Amino acid sequence: MDRIIRHKWFSPLVALLFALLLFWNANSENKVLKGEAVPSISAVADKVPIQLLFDDKKYYISGFDPTTTVYLKSNNKVLLDGETNELTRNFKVQADLTNLEEGVHDVPLEVKGLNSAVNAVLGDQSINVTIEKRATKEFEVVPELNDTLLKQGYTLESITADPEKVTVTAGESTIHKIDKVAAVLSDVRDLSENMTREVDLVALDEQANALGVIIAPAAVKVQVKVTAPSKSVPLEIKQSGSIAEGIKEFKFKPEMENIVIYGSRTTIDAIDKLELVIDTSGIEKRELESYSITKPEGVELDPAIVQVEVTPVKKDKEEK
Repeated sequence: MDRIIRHKWFSPLVALLFALLLFWNANSENKVLKGEAVPSISAVADKVPIQLLFDDKKYYISGFDPTTTVYLKSNNKVLLDGETNELTRNFKVQADLTNLEEGVHDVPLEVKGLNSAVNAVLGDQSINVTIEKRATKEFEVVPELNDTLLKQGYTLESITADPEKVTVTAGESTIHKIDKVAAVLSDVRDLSENMTREVDLVALDEQANALGVIIAPAAVKVQVKVTAPSKSVPLEIKQSGSIAEGIKEFKFKPEMENIVIYGSRTTIDAIDKLELVIDTSGIEKRELESYSITKPEGVELDPAIVQVEVTPVKKDKEEK
């Protein structure tokens, strides 16, 4: 290696290589400045927000797509990547409505703040907007659940929304079109138990068309209570335990003779009565007590506890 470095041709050769490198670099820059053909890189910025310039305390704007596509091109990949990424981009897409009156307008879009080394072409050259006077009104929330979403045999007991009222902001004419603000619970199937879920709100006109408005809050908690299939079955009381000496039998008088059972239709159809077993050990005189009914699997009882009057019947003298 030392022999090569000391060779008389080494220094001139290195100098020539540096000269060629500087010439190529300067020539490339000149081509860029002169607009000559230089390999460029393309990229696409999707769903770029459109900023509207207007008096948002006086007017409400609707009827347009809030985003657009921007096609970018540059010879500098670092700059191009930075402008493509929504977290690092410097440019904005704007529509200036400041000098427009109420009504429908076609407004041109402009790219602002883009680095001069990056070229941009808008996917949409303009947007069509409706300008209205801004209006705000309070509406009651209408929670909705289609009965077909309930499990067979179950019925909707109640459905409520929290909060019950919300504030809607829109154009004056749009506010007048609102028939209701609905919280539609649609992502459930075979509902068979109570539930609470957060649901997005939507403003609807009389034909159930969604309207472009701002709702605050945008979502509410919807609470649903359902009632299972039910039927009334007789309560049958049986005696167990020991019977004191001198007592022939016991008479049982429940406060109600039938109990309502709730559950799936298949389960309750298989039940035709409920049994309550009362231990009479130690009972020698009439008493009134509360007893829990044994609950069959898969059902609920109403009531689950009943009062029963237990009366011992004494033996006749000849039966002693």
